[in-house]
Amino acid sequence: MQKRMIALQAMVAGTVLLAGCSKKEPEAAPTATASAAVKPSDKSVAALLEDTDQQQNTAEALKVTGLSGIFASKGSYTLLAPTDDAFGKLGHAGKQLIGAENTAALAALLKGHILPGYLTPTDIAKAIEKNKSGTIKMQSMAGQELTFAKDGNALTVTTAGGATARLGGDPIAGKGSIALPIDTVLKKI
Repeated sequence: MQKRMIALQAMVAGTVLLAGCSKKEPEAAPTATASAAVKPSDKSVAALLEDTDQQQNTAEALKVTGLSGIFASKGSYTLLAPTDDAFGKLGHAGKQLIGAENTAALAALLKGHILPGYLTPTDIAKAIEKNKSGTIKMQSMAGQELTFAKDGNALTVTTAGGATARLGGDPIAGKGSIALPIDTVLKKI
């Protein structure tokens, strides 16, 4: 299982590297809501989220936990960024989670939304199409296995615990890392 996951991550990373060598612009994400090609900014993903509608809770959570710093480093990461509406679905528990007294729990939750490498929705969709099972599995920074699949034109991500989110909206591409908006927090609270 671990060898398959490493091979998949290598395949996705190779796709990203090959796309980076191309002189043409990256393709638009293959989701129903994607409207433009992914164009990286010189700012970090964390800084970009602060200025993005529907990403204020994720931006604040990254700041409070100190995880915003990893997006300013030389490493590349993909953040599955729950929208403000996704946090809203958690109700009172979600509001408490973002409070300063719950920093450790919030950091653990966020790490479950961070993947190594710079992965666009197009990269994920291509990897899914190449896999006979119609899914791909990746491991989050928290060590949690995430399964990506296509549902029509949309991409979904599911945790081993059964939480499922849809990727939607435009990717937020920063210096070295990217955030992909999702409609559900990937943890049942």
